[in-house]
Amino acid sequence: MKLTPLKSVRKFCLCCMAEQANEIKLCPSEDCDFYPIRFNKGKKGYSVLKAIKRKCRDCGEGTAQAVKSCEFPDCQVYIYRQGHNPSLKGKGSPNPFPIRHNSPKKGIPASLTPASLA
Repeated sequence: MKLTPLKSVRKFCLCCMAEQANEIKLCPSEDCDFYPIRFNKGKKGYSVLKAIKRKCRDCGEGTAQAVKSCEFPDCQVYIYRQGHNPSLKGKGSPNPFPIRHNSPKKGIPASLTPASLA
């Protein structure tokens, strides 16, 4: 069963605290990227995926290449390590703001629009 990013963070925190849920409340690592979301609750304005990406960068020598070639596939947050949710791949619009080539834009002469230049 695949866990959501937030539940994966919770599992990571449980592992860090020797599977003791009551210890998560007492976590002394306030500078940890997972600290604000350790109770399996999101925080407004705080991206879980970005927090995972930052945590993985800290673990992986601080480089994106080290994160990409991570050697710990058993880590609870491994599938989210690059800051993306693979479960959402292919969903949504590929381009939410499509460019309209056949209508002149306001303030731009029709002779300079992409349709007229083709």
